[in-house]
Amino acid sequence: MTAHTYTHVRNNLASVMDQAENDRNPILITRNGHSPVVMLSADEYESMSETLYLISTPANRARLEKSLVDFNEGNTVEGELVDP
Repeated sequence: MTAHTYTHVRNNLASVMDQAENDRNPILITRNGHSPVVMLSADEYESMSETLYLISTPANRARLEKSLVDFNEGNTVEGELVDP
């Protein structure tokens, strides 16, 4: 995670926003006397929110973990894509 001061971000807002969008990495913004905040692209935020939702229930989390184990062990089936 990259860290920038509030002053740097204020003076370079467009380039810092471009960095967050292009690198898809969170950017820590520090400010004297305040807790830091994090800037990230909207796409990255959406992805994180979806992931948190998918693993929010124990049953769904277990199903996803089993799927990953199956995939990593080569337990997959090939098929053709079908247009609906």
